Amino acid sequence: MGLAVAALLVGLGVGLAQTTPGETSEVNRIQNPGLEADTDRDGIPDHWGVPRPSAYPADRYPEGLKPEFGICDVARRGKHSITYTLPARAIPHVATEDAWDHAAWARVAKTTVDHWAVAFKTDNFPVTEYRLYRIRCWVKAEGILDLHIKFISTFIYPGQDKPVERWTLPLLNDARHRVRRSGTWDWELFEATVPIPEYVEHGRIEFWVHEWAAPAKLYCDDMSVVEVGPYPFFERRKDR
Repeated sequence: MGLAVAALLVGLGVGLAQTTPGETSEVNRIQNPGLEADTDRDGIPDHWGVPRPSAYPADRYPEGLKPEFGICDVARRGKHSITYTLPARAIPHVATEDAWDHAAWARVAKTTVDHWAVAFKTDNFPVTEYRLYRIRCWVKAEGILDLHIKFISTFIYPGQDKPVERWTLPLLNDARHRVRRSGTWDWELFEATVPIPEYVEHGRIEFWVHEWAAPAKLYCDDMSVVEVGPYPFFERRKDR
């Protein structure tokens, strides 16, 4: 490839191997990892997804204030990230000196306690069984009650008509090695190493939030999923 062509690709944001800081030559399985591209201008970054409106029924949103999703201009690097925003709500009969009292809100909003929802997710990406993958992403939050970041595996079992999806451990950890995170923090790295068992051909990352901590915001930028080597500790059964 000539230098002129390579320079053009870099200018367009197209990398031969997309990487994030700390990763040199590994190919990133995440498309649009910096959340910069929105070619169809639908407000959702290309190759990322958000919940359907049916995921937010009126009985869980009695005030009619549903979350907002999509691309935004708050970014760790570049110009954009993906965001989930839950609008402010009136809190009946709650008096507190804190800006927001999560426990008090949970006590009041009895019909919505323990409601978890997907804030946003990546598209499916290809993985190889018996291999180890390192997942990294940068997350910023304001007033989040709880956050889980999950790896979802797509199993293709022999003789089955439809793929089966399962949540594969572990959850992504933050800098303090916690798999559930609450509160407000600036851009922070979350990461995990995930072994891929047999029959798995694709995966995706889903960001789950424990809702009703309004007003709350969640942002993600600079995500990578890279293969780091074999994982020899699974028992191979397929070829027996």
